[in-house]
Amino acid sequence: TRMDYTEEPNSLPFLLSLASCAGFSVTFLCHLVFSPLLLSRIRGYRTLPENKQLYLITLLASTVHAVFASTVTGFIITTGWLGDVRVYSKSQLGFTTMQVLFGYFVADLLFCLYFPRLRNELGSMAHHVAGIIGIGLGLYCQGKFMYFIVYRFISECSTPFVNLRFVLHFLNHRSGFWYYFASIGMVVTFFLCRILAFPWHWYELLLGLADPASSLVPPHLRVWTCINYA
Repeated sequence: TRMDYTEEPNSLPFLLSLASCAGFSVTFLCHLVFSPLLLSRIRGYRTLPENKQLYLITLLASTVHAVFASTVTGFIITTGWLGDVRVYSKSQLGFTTMQVLFGYFVADLLFCLYFPRLRNELGSMAHHVAGIIGIGLGLYCQGKFMYFIVYRFISECSTPFVNLRFVLHFLNHRSGFWYYFASIGMVVTFFLCRILAFPWHWYELLLGLADPASSLVPPHLRVWTCINYA
């Protein structure tokens, strides 16, 4: 019924939660502590230009959160945790996943904005802004279109392989087991989760948009969900 979708107001506490603070904090710890310590032990890292060093620092947090997002999303998909309600879900696991990733995107964007060399990566900046707005709107609207926002995270399965290949490439380790492992893993997961799954994502989204209940979802959330699926 209509009351099911409108009885609860929008809420900022869904954005500023313990989970989003945890995602924010872990990201900065990775950027400022763990990544520099790990990379400093790898031969060839210190000889890289500053912009490449900074970029590699961001990859650890990216990998940690990609593993988290894709693992939880895989669990949600295989267990039907969100149910079959496309327009409005109250899954606590879905909320927590979105909140952690919201904190990650905010922290990573602030880190990139601080350094001019990273700030000039317009594609990365646009990706972060779209993620913050899309996930933020879903949280602010307390679960509306959570189904589509969470399902989109399955595409992050390819990110660890992409990041590992970037690291090995920048450090001139372009052969050997780990390079071929990362390359094959990247191709397979990218094809399955970002190309093959793309028509299914859009099919599900169009079904949701055609649902009469979607008229109760704020227009800006519908628009940004479509942008994030593009």
